[in-house]
Amino acid sequence: MGNFQGVLRDLVLDYINQHALALPNQPIEILTDKLRRLWRKGYLPLHGSGSGRFGLTLEHYLGIPKNSAKTPDFMGIELKTKFGETLQTLFSRTPSNYIACKDKQELVEKFGYFDPQRNRQSLYTSFNNTPDSLGFFLIPRKMRIVINQKKLAVLEYQRSRLEDALLEKHNETAFLSVTQKKDVKGKSTCRFESMLYCRSPSYDKFVELVRQGSIYLDFTLSITNGRTRDHGFLWRCEQGAIPDLYKRARHIDLTRA
Repeated sequence: MGNFQGVLRDLVLDYINQHALALPNQPIEILTDKLRRLWRKGYLPLHGSGSGRFGLTLEHYLGIPKNSAKTPDFMGIELKTKFGETLQTLFSRTPSNYIACKDKQELVEKFGYFDPQRNRQSLYTSFNNTPDSLGFFLIPRKMRIVINQKKLAVLEYQRSRLEDALLEKHNETAFLSVTQKKDVKGKSTCRFESMLYCRSPSYDKFVELVRQGSIYLDFTLSITNGRTRDHGFLWRCEQGAIPDLYKRARHIDLTRA
């Protein structure tokens, strides 16, 4: 029955996308207009620091308040900033099932390594369909994706869990390309020059990207004084493969009026 539900959802989303009215006040048109106005202002002072500084800067100039909500950022559109050729984080999801361990603590205990600098057991790694230095790699299946450590199946993600994550975070997404430079005072500034606007992610396309080696899973776990900490099970995608994840994608030049 789960298969039928997934097919029904795909059909409904396709119908909506094919029959949506091209109104001038659609969210993407409003967003594009605002971003083009920002571009005309030149390079903007950064707000925030660290890896999230460009996203925080974008939200600041769009008037989006800081919050930890899981809902899309701008009128139903999820906003993502792209800088350089780093992998693009899509979402974070815990596994559907642990197979070779009972939970994330045992995952770190059995398959992690001791970090002498931080005096803790750690499991930090990033891998695709090719084994990493610890032996982890992704095995795509039609209804699930299995994570192996060498020949041992360690955990898995069911199709429904990954599909829900894609639709929750990326049903409608704008990926903003960022450039950065120092101003006359030596402070960092940025500018948003182009946008990749995407709609309707596909689990089948996601699986195909896993097969091609364009999708990565990051473990970010550690144990200190018996307490397990993690920064998420992060699913990430190569920049050039992002359009292939969606049924519809188009580039928008923000430097044009």
